[in-house]
Amino acid sequence: MEQLVSKDQRVKTLLEFGCGTTRFTRWWKNIGIEATGGDISPLMLSQAIHLFEGDLVMADSHFMPFKDHTFDSLAFITTFEYYKDPVKVIREAARVAKYGIAMGMMNRNSPKVARRRVQQLFGKNPFYVTATFYTPKMLTEIIEKALVGRKYTIEWTCTGLPKWFPVQQWNVPVGDFFGLYIQLNDVE
Repeated sequence: MEQLVSKDQRVKTLLEFGCGTTRFTRWWKNIGIEATGGDISPLMLSQAIHLFEGDLVMADSHFMPFKDHTFDSLAFITTFEYYKDPVKVIREAARVAKYGIAMGMMNRNSPKVARRRVQQLFGKNPFYVTATFYTPKMLTEIIEKALVGRKYTIEWTCTGLPKWFPVQQWNVPVGDFFGLYIQLNDVE
């Protein structure tokens, strides 16, 4: 994720939506980006206030309570899979973020996703019942619907390959996790 976002040197501030207990929000701050966390869950935010010294907001990602271009970038790390209307969420993110949107998620093209679906069939691992897992291609198609008329570029990479594999990151849509960055090019 750092490699993808840091290429856009305009990004100095970032809102992470679905921040939970701020694990990744703290990480953004550690790599030099002024981070704010947002989540819809009061329970998660009640834990986050003890772990994160920055700003936090309770809100729904479908209706972000911010003015246009409030942040340089917006991030969704392992949360985008749960949004009911992903097109609306991307449109909201593109409204609130001035320069880009970062997304990190479990890849549909992963043996771990298949294993979790089998576990669900046997009544185990209920955490992913409502999740929609994407491939980079599937997510790109949703982005295209959401950002009609906008000028942007997309870059993505997959990681989470077996340790014995000769590379740990590549631009082939196979791996446990993929990161994607939408760079908005129609703003100054």
